[in-house]
Amino acid sequence: MRLTILSLVGLILFASSCSTVKPGKTKTNAKKSTYSEDLTTYRPEPIVVDELPTDSVSSQIITDTVYTDVTSKLNTVLDTAAIYARSTQKYIDGFTIQVYGGSDRSLAKDFRLNLIRNFPETEPRTVFEQPNYKVRVGQYYTRLEAQHLFTQVKQVFPRAILIPARIYVK
Repeated sequence: MRLTILSLVGLILFASSCSTVKPGKTKTNAKKSTYSEDLTTYRPEPIVVDELPTDSVSSQIITDTVYTDVTSKLNTVLDTAAIYARSTQKYIDGFTIQVYGGSDRSLAKDFRLNLIRNFPETEPRTVFEQPNYKVRVGQYYTRLEAQHLFTQVKQVFPRAILIPARIYVK
């Protein structure tokens, strides 16, 4: 008896949980189910333009669309932004020659002194980028400018490399 009541309640719940198909939305075939819906009530109505006489077509002005020439104003704003960017830019991409890179400070000092002895016209500098010391010489805007000194330094310091660097612009 109890099992019959439980199965009857389960059958009622199962039957009530199935939703009914709304007309016009889904068509069920024996092989497949396809979706279709009528959306004509939601589509906007097309705007009907009254036909004008042939002689007044040339004098008609379209008021919906406004065309203005903003080229000169835009060029002025862009030029102003470019001038501001150039005036505030303090660095430029360039190249430098790195002779030593490592964590030993005394070795970095030795390389710097050797650079001063062999190339007295240059001003080598030691840069500390934690945890490494780097000894660099020269600041050049192009690789071609740096190549002349690089070939001379490479003869004395065979492990020297030419690296990209940011050059401070005064």
